[in-house]
Amino acid sequence: MSDEDAYHKSQGVAANAYYTQQFNRQGEELRATITYQQRASDEYSKNILRNMDQTVIEGKKNTEEGPMERLETKLDYTRTSGQYGKIETGYQSTFYNSKDQTEQLNIQTATEQFLNNPAYNNEIKFRQDIHALYFIYGNKNAALGYQIGMRGEYSNRTVKALPSASNAIIGDTKVNIQRYDYFPSLHLSYQLPFHQELMASYSRRIERSRSYHFEPFYTWVDAYNIRHGNSSLLPEYINTYELNYLKKMENAYFSLETYYTITNNKVEWIRSVYDDNIIQRFPENVGMDYYLGMDLSYSFNMTKWWRFDLSGSLFDYRVKGQWQDNDFNEHLLTWSYRINQTLRLNALTQLQANWRYYSKRITSQGVYQPVYTLDMALRKEMMKRKLTGVIELRDIFSTNNRENTNTGIDFRDHYFQKIHTPVLTFVLTYRFNNYKPNNKIINNDRLSDDETME
Repeated sequence: MSDEDAYHKSQGVAANAYYTQQFNRQGEELRATITYQQRASDEYSKNILRNMDQTVIEGKKNTEEGPMERLETKLDYTRTSGQYGKIETGYQSTFYNSKDQTEQLNIQTATEQFLNNPAYNNEIKFRQDIHALYFIYGNKNAALGYQIGMRGEYSNRTVKALPSASNAIIGDTKVNIQRYDYFPSLHLSYQLPFHQELMASYSRRIERSRSYHFEPFYTWVDAYNIRHGNSSLLPEYINTYELNYLKKMENAYFSLETYYTITNNKVEWIRSVYDDNIIQRFPENVGMDYYLGMDLSYSFNMTKWWRFDLSGSLFDYRVKGQWQDNDFNEHLLTWSYRINQTLRLNALTQLQANWRYYSKRITSQGVYQPVYTLDMALRKEMMKRKLTGVIELRDIFSTNNRENTNTGIDFRDHYFQKIHTPVLTFVLTYRFNNYKPNNKIINNDRLSDDETME
């Protein structure tokens, strides 16, 4: 039996500055934006393995602390072109720096006290700079609308183990990867009679791993599991083709989205044998994966006070590649659905219930079992809508657990995680004025700033 505990604390500052220049020509604008974030984090994860009589067999505690800085600059220019045309171009840059100190402590079974194990203490610096230029042109000709775009990007990433790191470093103590990439896009739309629309698109985008994926050292999770990062990990490149249909009605909305997605440099956490009865996990670029499927959405009012939002996905998933002379080609038809109901009890009070189901999923090495869950929330507005209270009960039936089975060379493991639910939350929000954040200014979608240990 295993007991797990985790803790995370962070504190920091964030600042935004922006400048907008309006020109004499209508629709012509230049906007400059600077965003700065700084944060210090302190966290730990603890695992204790016990016999059925609660006596301790083994235990480990991993700690991590360190600062993070992120600076993002943007310069965006927009102007109209003709009656419906629009040109957008600009420059964007992101500078991300972090320094993490990690330690491992082992439990003393007699006293249940943790003592430091210096063989697994490490200090890592991570830096990633991204510079990009982009151009977008959109226009409309009668019922046909179109938009073309291109983004060019240079990235420079460095992972460095500092001299204070232990001898448990995997690979080189410093790894630098520089890349030039391009990301084209094309979007088409065609207006049909009776509030209908057809849309087609192609886009290429990038998905970067989080910084702890690059940590080149071992971290013990428990007595039977150990993990490490991969400082040479490459980003995923995703090509997506879509053909969609949209129908708007007076009190309803229907959409059908079809897609085909190809991912290159697919990243997965691979499992292999580390020692007798010990499994190691680490991220690798395993090959490619493919999604071919469709999403259906239908929203309507059953009555003036009762609204349904229904959605479902059905897709054929395939992942194939090679890792250490082991070829794989896995395939599964996967589906999910969501039923969301909103009851408006009065003008200031509403009750919401959300049921979700996800079918069996596969990876290159294993299978995840289906997951389903029910959440409910009550929202109440007070004091002339200045004060809002929300009570939410998540995973009411305690079914949102994690279970998966993995197989590989000389091993098979089964994992089950019981989530401690249901969880009750209560949030109060008071509005002092009508200020709303500008999403063009606050944009944190390039690099995750809440990176924690897995």
